[in-house]
Amino acid sequence: MFTGRKDFKLAEMVPFIRFSDTLQTGEGPRVTFHAGGPAHRRWPVERFAELGRMLIQRYGATVYIIGGEEEQDLARQIKKSIDRVVPDGKVLNCCGCSLNETMNYVAHSQLYVGNNAGTLQIAVALGTPVVEYSRSGTDGSRDRTRSAQNTAWFHGHRPMRFR
Repeated sequence: MFTGRKDFKLAEMVPFIRFSDTLQTGEGPRVTFHAGGPAHRRWPVERFAELGRMLIQRYGATVYIIGGEEEQDLARQIKKSIDRVVPDGKVLNCCGCSLNETMNYVAHSQLYVGNNAGTLQIAVALGTPVVEYSRSGTDGSRDRTRSAQNTAWFHGHRPMRFR
């Protein structure tokens, strides 16, 4: 399914995601973010922060930010931006933890949001609903993003594609 909108924001699909199993227990959903991957193909940190704020404010979500040691700075930026607006929100920087711990965060999440990177494949394999951000272009350089194609995929019970 294509939206046909060039101004599409990934955060707009949040109301369509159901968090039924966590809402019954009174806890908010657990959401895992992975902001890493090749620099020229990443969703902007500000967008992760915007989505995180909305998930926390609207659903009382706990956000786990995963990745390698080299992605600590991205995670700090996202956490700082969310904390500025929602200081009592639950945002955990889990970058640098073991692969086993990473898989545990992903497996116990109701939603995974990330770039096209290895942890995305882990989330799909574990059956966690996934929102993937991909950017493709001829050379991936920042000055050529106008010619790039930005796509968000939802992997879950009903696959959808947004452009």
